[in-house]
Amino acid sequence: MAKTPMEALLYERSMLHSTANALVSGNPNPLTIRNALVESFVIHARLLIEFLHYDKQRKDDIRPEDWLDQREWERIRGSQVKLLRETHECANKYLAHLTTTRLDQKQNWDCPAILKEIETLLTKFLQQVQTGQDEAGDRATG
Repeated sequence: MAKTPMEALLYERSMLHSTANALVSGNPNPLTIRNALVESFVIHARLLIEFLHYDKQRKDDIRPEDWLDQREWERIRGSQVKLLRETHECANKYLAHLTTTRLDQKQNWDCPAILKEIETLLTKFLQQVQTGQDEAGDRATG
């Protein structure tokens, strides 16, 4: 893991080149594959955490409120668990932005635990959306 700002920058450059070469050649280095998979997981986790928990939005963001009443969704989802809050923060500091925080320590991502927490919330969301669609259909046919 990078220990200086230059090492962090050069790591990003190396991953850019390594992933591009892997895509073109079809013959990726195993370390490149592992790093790319971890980084892909973390980026997708970050995106879904923002979808499920963050109210800041740009005009073209897709939000739970596109389907559900905001207050009802907040009640159903509950407060954000520590693991997801830390994952979002670390994804920003270690992956989505080039920061000095990444120089301090190696980040270990507990992918199964993160997946479990996100999936629990997504299941609640999807069940609520389905229930709303079923009720709308019942009203339309009734």
